[in-house]
Amino acid sequence: MNSSSMLEATYDSNQDLLNLVLSMVRQLSDRWMSQLAWVTGAQHGVMWTIRHSPAHEGGGLVDGGFDEKEDRRISLRERLVMFFSTMIFNTTCRLGSFDTSLSVSIQKGLGSSWQDGGISGGFAKLRAKAGIGMWDLEFSGGRNIIDWNTSLGAGVSLSVQGVTLRLKIGRGGHKISIPVLLSSETRPGLATVALSMLVGVAAFVQYQIVNPIQMAQLLEAKEEARRTRKVAMERSQSDAEASLELMTVAIERSREQEEEAMGLVITRALFGSAEAVKKATVEMESVKGREIELELVECADALQYLVQESKVLLYTSSKSSIQGVWDPTALEDDERALAVWYNFRGLPHYCIIDSYEPLEIPLRSHRLEIVQPATGSQ
Repeated sequence: MNSSSMLEATYDSNQDLLNLVLSMVRQLSDRWMSQLAWVTGAQHGVMWTIRHSPAHEGGGLVDGGFDEKEDRRISLRERLVMFFSTMIFNTTCRLGSFDTSLSVSIQKGLGSSWQDGGISGGFAKLRAKAGIGMWDLEFSGGRNIIDWNTSLGAGVSLSVQGVTLRLKIGRGGHKISIPVLLSSETRPGLATVALSMLVGVAAFVQYQIVNPIQMAQLLEAKEEARRTRKVAMERSQSDAEASLELMTVAIERSREQEEEAMGLVITRALFGSAEAVKKATVEMESVKGREIELELVECADALQYLVQESKVLLYTSSKSSIQGVWDPTALEDDERALAVWYNFRGLPHYCIIDSYEPLEIPLRSHRLEIVQPATGSQ
């Protein structure tokens, strides 16, 4: 693991005082980092810090308790590992002439930034500090705005000095904290009320102001992308439909042969925006003529054309490259997915994959359970 050392020296001519800071940092693993600093001068002492940061990869586990990569429910142990591994832990011990204390903080990402501990978005943070003749417990939250290199937050602190509301602003590595003393007495009840009001205000701002603005911006970006890509998408659609027309005879022959042999019959397939594909059902109306609007395209015929000996095997390439398929998704950064409903040996099956995942059908794991109607007793 990597290690580094740094020596800083400053001289105060007014006090004729030389300050030295010697710090050593060691990366213990991809998640753990430790730092030891020694300070001489007016505020001499030693500081030791150990920090845990989330891993760079999410590992396929999603916040809903479902492993998308393996298509299974995750265990309680995996849930706990996922919950704690996506937190930021920070422990600092100070031994000095002016500050002898131990502080511990835990930060958890919220919403879309849950995997990185809130580095790229909203977060909640709990910090506790104790020292000689003092203690401080603070619960705070905020949001990092990456595009603006800015962070905004607020918190409620309960300490021996009383109850304090802190407003926090960060910009380019510089931080400003504005304390508002609510009470000079240690009143847990007041701190709880203040925290509840703070959470309520934050929730109102998030759901009534921020979310609508973000949704409007997303819709505007999609509409602009549609206008920009309209000509290219229409050309791709025309080429795909022309290919399907040429493959019509082969598609019908494949479907008839597979039906007679009780083999692989593609009943429906949809490709496009992952969000739209996940919401799609086999019973929904045809998207024909509304592909760009719905960001979905029908591709059952294109997949039926690929059936060989009751099997389809596609490797890790974009499914928009399949002959007879085109991409109706507006934004380049949006994820694409493919959903396939098919019958094999007369039984219904279903699967959904990302655009670049391999597709192998039929598989027993794709089989849908058939619910038998209940019969009354004679």
